[in-house]
Amino acid sequence: MTNEETKFVGMMKTRPYNVNNDASVDFLEDAKKCEKYSKPLCFSQGRHLSKEKKILSEMSVGICMHLVNYQITMFPRYKYHLELIEKHKKEYDICIPPPSTILVYGREAEVSRNLLQPLELHPTTFKDQDWEDVILVVFNNSIDGDWKTLGLDKDKIIKCRWCLIVSSDIKLEKLRDDLAADNITNFSVVLPNPDDLWNHLTSALELPLIEILRKEKSTLKSSDSIFEDVETILRRIEKCSNFPEIENENKSHDIPQSIKDYLKRFEGEIVRYGFHFDNFRVVVKNEKYQDVKKALLETGSGNFCKIDVVRQEDFKEAVVPFNGNLRAQGMKLFQSATAQQDEGSQTSENGHGTLGSLALLNNKKTIALSCEHVCVRDKIVFIENEQKERIPLGKCLYTSGEALKIQSDLAIVDVNTEVENHFPKKKLLNHMGEPTTAAVLCVRDKLDIRGEIVHKLGATTKWTQGKIVSSEIVENIQGVITVKGMNGKEFGKPGDSGSIVFRESQNARERKLEVVAVLSAGKLEYKDQTTGDEEQKSPQKLVLCSVLQDALEQIRKNNDSIESVEFFNEKATV
Repeated sequence: MTNEETKFVGMMKTRPYNVNNDASVDFLEDAKKCEKYSKPLCFSQGRHLSKEKKILSEMSVGICMHLVNYQITMFPRYKYHLELIEKHKKEYDICIPPPSTILVYGREAEVSRNLLQPLELHPTTFKDQDWEDVILVVFNNSIDGDWKTLGLDKDKIIKCRWCLIVSSDIKLEKLRDDLAADNITNFSVVLPNPDDLWNHLTSALELPLIEILRKEKSTLKSSDSIFEDVETILRRIEKCSNFPEIENENKSHDIPQSIKDYLKRFEGEIVRYGFHFDNFRVVVKNEKYQDVKKALLETGSGNFCKIDVVRQEDFKEAVVPFNGNLRAQGMKLFQSATAQQDEGSQTSENGHGTLGSLALLNNKKTIALSCEHVCVRDKIVFIENEQKERIPLGKCLYTSGEALKIQSDLAIVDVNTEVENHFPKKKLLNHMGEPTTAAVLCVRDKLDIRGEIVHKLGATTKWTQGKIVSSEIVENIQGVITVKGMNGKEFGKPGDSGSIVFRESQNARERKLEVVAVLSAGKLEYKDQTTGDEEQKSPQKLVLCSVLQDALEQIRKNNDSIESVEFFNEKATV
């Protein structure tokens, strides 16, 4: 028996015992003075000691602090947001802080390593002056009753960047109230669920990014060229946050049910509807314009954005189609075998469009996705090899509708076996050029994706980044989004038609691409009338994109032979 155990047994022998009293508190006081005993001790002073045995057993494990060893890649959403800022930090003049330190505190028996996998935990001690950059994860369970019994200094919680309290106690509201009563506001309480805990950890890691972007935004004028880019990235990070304390008035707005009812009632009269910049726009056939306008404006939208009802004859969009290692994504596509034959084709003045991506048709045939106006159905489509020679990619099998009709502008090309072997990298690439799992985003279910950041790889402009400023449903069938370029660049130019437009998933644990659309046309011009800035530069150049999910559905309706279209990853059926 160790000296500490001998000391404890001596105190137990001299302690008066009263069967009518709960002696556990006294034993607990003694146990705290002897924390270094090596194993649980068992006593036999009577049948009333079972509760004390339990407490002593728990005390033998003790309270401990662990330092978390992690890589940024373990938090893919945080890594993506960091990439967005780092990519242009010279333009923003932003100093990015190093990742926060993560500490785990609590009774070792309660620190469930399963909840924190694949993080590595190492016992540690920590200096007081280092707590400002700490994310503290506290495992607090009902055996403690009050969180204070864990012995954690209140000042440490207040000093740290954020405190995540993991507790299965059913009295969570009381726990929150107790913390608030101690003037602790930088905390959130999480149930012991691995996904919830990971989401909150990611949100805590993103707090410094929000702070530096807010600070940068406060130093800029709304007319500054990078103001909108900083604001767009900030909104994206805020929108993903699990902390309600992160104020963001630009969160997505659900369409009120009353408006949905009228959209359904007048669906035969409505040409298109959806979010357009900061308004909800509805384009209506001329003869029913007044009826629809009156009905929608009388709904009383409350906190919903402004409703803009437009007569069809007043709705005009001047658009021009954009046609424009080894990987297929982003390669040039041609309708003809030589440059001399390009004249008179439907492609751009550059004579080419873009191969959006490779995919798998009916789980067996490799296909290429692009725009209908880049290809001609039943005709051979060509690509360039390393010697700039045009070689046959394959025959265009399917198209979604009328050529040059933006809202149905998709083509599926059968890829020749010889050419397919030329592309060892078939997975869709993310904006850093890394092969990544991909799936199709159903925009109809998430119509309000305004402000979302999207990326594309085009044959002309290569990698570009943009902000969705409009998402609408046309003729109650096809979705169309409008994208404005970021970082002082246009999102697309002639030759880029057919590019796959995607966003990064908001999932905190898995890095995944969500394919939104196929780039179709551009040269829309839009002048912001809300800024009141007389020195505003030339109108913004926008790009129209056809929502992929809807375009695929259009092709499926006319072709029973299409069972599925998958990207080259873990069965991401579209």
